[in-house]
Amino acid sequence: VKLFQGIGLVFMPPRVVSWAYQRGQRSLLQNMGADDNATAGDAAIASGMGEPGAGEEDEDDIEVPEELEDVIEQLLVGLRDRDTVVRWSAAKGIGRITSRLPRDLADDVVASVLELFSDSEGDGAWHGGCLALAELARRGLLLPERLPEAVPVVTKAIRYDVRRGSNSVGAHVRDAACYVCWAFARAYSPVVMRPHVDALCEGMLLASLFDREINCRRAAAAAFQENVGRQGHENFPHGIEILTTADYFTLGVRTNAYLKISIFVAGFEKYRMGLISHIYNAQLFHWDIEIRELSAKTLYQMTHLDPTHMATVVVPSLLAYTLSPDLVKRHGSIIGVAEVVAALSSLGLTSELSTEVAASVVDVVLQVEKARLYRGRGGEIIRRAACRLIECIALAELPLPVKLQVRLLDSIDDSVKHSMEPIQLQAVAALRQFTRSYFPVAETGPSARLQARVVDKYVNIVRTEDIASSTRGFALALGALPAKLVACNPEVLDTVVSTLRDASKVDFKVGDEPDAETRRNAVHAMVEVCETVGVVGVGGEGQRAGLSTEQVGQVFEALLTACEDYSSDKRGDVGSWSRVAAMEGLEKLTALAVASDAASNKAGVEGKGGAEALLTPALVAKLLCTIVKQICEKLDNVRNSAGGILERLVTGTTPMALPHVPMRAELVAALLPTDATEPTNWALARETFPKMVKVMTLAPYHDAVVSGLVLSVGGLTEAVVKSSSSALLEWARAANQAKVYDGLKQLAMSLAGLFNHFTHDDRVIVPLLKTLDVLLDSGVFDFLHKEEAEVEAAAEAATGAAPGAAAGAVAGAAPPAAAEEGKEPAAMPPAPPAPATFGLLTLDAIKREITRCSNMAKLFTAVKVVLGLLSFEGLVRTKSLQVILILMAHRYPRVRKHAAEQLYTVLLVDDTILPVEASVYDAVLDKLTCVVWDADQVQVKEERDSIAAMVGVTLPKPTKKAGGAKKKKEADELESYAFLVNEAGY
Repeated sequence: VKLFQGIGLVFMPPRVVSWAYQRGQRSLLQNMGADDNATAGDAAIASGMGEPGAGEEDEDDIEVPEELEDVIEQLLVGLRDRDTVVRWSAAKGIGRITSRLPRDLADDVVASVLELFSDSEGDGAWHGGCLALAELARRGLLLPERLPEAVPVVTKAIRYDVRRGSNSVGAHVRDAACYVCWAFARAYSPVVMRPHVDALCEGMLLASLFDREINCRRAAAAAFQENVGRQGHENFPHGIEILTTADYFTLGVRTNAYLKISIFVAGFEKYRMGLISHIYNAQLFHWDIEIRELSAKTLYQMTHLDPTHMATVVVPSLLAYTLSPDLVKRHGSIIGVAEVVAALSSLGLTSELSTEVAASVVDVVLQVEKARLYRGRGGEIIRRAACRLIECIALAELPLPVKLQVRLLDSIDDSVKHSMEPIQLQAVAALRQFTRSYFPVAETGPSARLQARVVDKYVNIVRTEDIASSTRGFALALGALPAKLVACNPEVLDTVVSTLRDASKVDFKVGDEPDAETRRNAVHAMVEVCETVGVVGVGGEGQRAGLSTEQVGQVFEALLTACEDYSSDKRGDVGSWSRVAAMEGLEKLTALAVASDAASNKAGVEGKGGAEALLTPALVAKLLCTIVKQICEKLDNVRNSAGGILERLVTGTTPMALPHVPMRAELVAALLPTDATEPTNWALARETFPKMVKVMTLAPYHDAVVSGLVLSVGGLTEAVVKSSSSALLEWARAANQAKVYDGLKQLAMSLAGLFNHFTHDDRVIVPLLKTLDVLLDSGVFDFLHKEEAEVEAAAEAATGAAPGAAAGAVAGAAPPAAAEEGKEPAAMPPAPPAPATFGLLTLDAIKREITRCSNMAKLFTAVKVVLGLLSFEGLVRTKSLQVILILMAHRYPRVRKHAAEQLYTVLLVDDTILPVEASVYDAVLDKLTCVVWDADQVQVKEERDSIAAMVGVTLPKPTKKAGGAKKKKEADELESYAFLVNEAGY
């Protein structure tokens, strides 16, 4: 294309054509002036022509070669090329060559370019045509008399969007059309552009507000800004106000452009009808479902600007498409009608809908179901839209006969048990509003038929249904019911609460499988029921009694139990859904309890039903410790939720502060230091863990912080591990330097105690072992070496035993004389129990955890911790050697090899671990390096036993299970096909 362009320029020598449009003098002051009448000078500028005589004579003398026609033809073909760079180069060539042609020939080129804007042409031709028009306009080659033909195709191009499959093409065309508008603003005077401004202005505004692509919105905004600046405020009313609000950044977020900026622009009457018309005629029928939903929400926001037009024009227009065979139009029209009806309801102007239109709106759902439009492609989004329409009908309280109310309730129930969660949520929202707007209840409560149809049915499904989607949906549905149904009497309320409480438990199963979504939804529903019915007469709907003190306690207990849901599946930590929901529920329920106390105090009631009775000191402490633990854990979203909740609970002052907070002032000082300039981002590990380490020093929260911190320090996420471990080590080293060991001793004993709380729970034990490895390797527990040895010595002295007697056989210990002579030794009193020190407790727990363990990560980490305990003295060192020697004969070759290699490394670094002679020490090292530890287990055991004898460690004897050989024989028989045939008698 560049070559053809060069050839064409060779044929036509450079010259300045007299017929080109010249805008003349450009003055911003003149553009912003208030002259309404075009002067003679304006007319001259509008013509844009120079002196006609000489130019025309010169054009008659110009000879245009025939070959130039072929060149221009090739350039026009280049405008249709599939590559953007080729089209751009061709447009440049068209502009350069046209600038050297006579007026008649140049006009023919312009006509050929305009022919590219045809429905039969592809998107490439439209894009190339826009680029060419912009080049011609910039050079003054698109004369004003051609603008009536050019402007319509440009306004059409600025909305160009051709659907192809599930997507569309046309963003590049719309972007180029904005470039054309920008070029027009710079090329022509306001007088010339005045007849065409309205069409271009509307196109640019619609593109800047409603285009799907961010680059097109910003390009249209830039073109509009250029036009306002160069064409003057007379051509673009309210242009400055719009530009101030709709700028490069505010239009960058699509939701903001639709729901805020467009509402502001629609506030100007000149643009209002154009925006509304574009939304319900175009954007509601866009191929992208997100655009359709945003457009419906925009209609909701715009309804207050002209509710009569919405009720009398927009709604009837959309109702015509609710049964359209086109899925996009069908969906867009249904949600459009729903949002306008909801907006009219919020304005109290439902009466604007005529009786016929209201009846048609109510009939939409039935007609959709009759046509079976929930089935097939797109049935899910139609079902969701129908649920939204039912919700909006209920909001508007359109008149419905009882039979139709029951029919729509059946439709909601069908959607509540749908497998897709968005449909369930929308159906539950519809149920929440529908049951409040319809089904009136007498003072004595609902009828038995209504009670059985709704509450009893939902409770039975949650308790007995084997399909997970049904239990998920109807658990939420129970929470959405109004107080007139769930709290009609105490027995019904207790049944609903107990059902949801049971469904929120970790061991609750749907069929034979646990379901995380059901548990999470049950937690949400339980909290919503509490908010609906209130607490002991405070809050809730109507005058019905709220939850009793006993029921509030049961809900608190259920939520605290849900905070311990750590179940996982192939999707990861699905229990975190329940934990987050439970923490949010704890905050809401606590607020209700505090409000109950405030109401009781106001009424002069003391000690009955108030927060003092609901929120006991023990319950508040347990609640806060539960949330503190979640802040220390590894998931960012859990930390973020827990941190915000704790901050609001301990700093809240209205209606009154949470009572019985342990060490409130110290806790607030640790969480919210006075020198903080910005709010804490609890999702950031580097901000959260230094604060939680300070909270760990507060006795009431110590165990909670440690139990959560272990999971982060021993986790897998690099950022969390790095931040948590560095915060913990920084605190521990500072305590070591200050020689303040009480906090470190408490930490060590808490870590040892976690083994007993989470026995054989690898979710906690593996991170706990990693945490111990980090702390032992850093040397922050070195002060315990001598202290534990002194404790052991004191215990032995108190019992009169010789030092080291409790350790069994150690290196260099001589056997008793009676044993040498083959006599029975004298009866010895029972050995005193070993003192409960950190090292011994940890070793005993590790021995218990590695027994019959097949988790390789756990075994490898246990090796590191045991070797770290070798630096201790006395009984701890002896038992550590015993454990590591047991692991060197493990059934898994990898474990044996790893244990031997790590022990060899430790002995090389510290030669004081084994109190033996140098020759024995060298022999042990030789054994560790020469033996093939991943060879046959029997041979390895012999080598291991020889090392144990060299270092003087007594190994426990293996115990054989009775009947083991018999079971093996039975298993072998059952595994034999011949045995099966003989047993069957064949």
